[in-house]
Amino acid sequence: MWYAANAVAKDPDALAVPLPDVKVRLSVDHSDDDGLLSDIVREATAYVESYCNIRLMPQTLLSQCDGFRDFRRLPDGPVFTGAIKEIGYVDQSGNIQTVTADSYGLQLDGLEASIVLKAGYVWPLPRFGERITVTLDAGYADGIPYEIRAAILSRVASVYRGRENAPMSEWSDFDSLLINFRRGA
Repeated sequence: MWYAANAVAKDPDALAVPLPDVKVRLSVDHSDDDGLLSDIVREATAYVESYCNIRLMPQTLLSQCDGFRDFRRLPDGPVFTGAIKEIGYVDQSGNIQTVTADSYGLQLDGLEASIVLKAGYVWPLPRFGERITVTLDAGYADGIPYEIRAAILSRVASVYRGRENAPMSEWSDFDSLLINFRRGA
């Protein structure tokens, strides 16, 4: 079982969609609402991340799981080649150890990823009751896909213009834009 990851954003102040792009979309030509718009973009980003079970902004995660068997499916995505920085565990003697990087590989399948052993290697035996730790990079380092940006902009426009919670239809443009980016759905 995976536990909630501790995340450290590579650029904590960055927005998933830059404020100038948001203002163009909304036809806003003043700076009076810049703070509000930034907050709405952050809210929309968090909503998309929760809805799709993905990380949008580049960040380093410290994840923990119960055992190496959990590596069949990483809890966060997207991850890319070279994303795994370190795998740590507590050995039978109670010492913190690191799994050698040449003994495992990252297997990518769209938004899903797993860590697999290379031929000729076995996972070490961790101390009973101790968690395995994985340090990895997640998020879209090379830019967020167009459909996700469009969904965020759509949500920002809806919240900015409505300023109140509105009932959502069963299926919306928001859902249609994000359907290919939902993990585990």
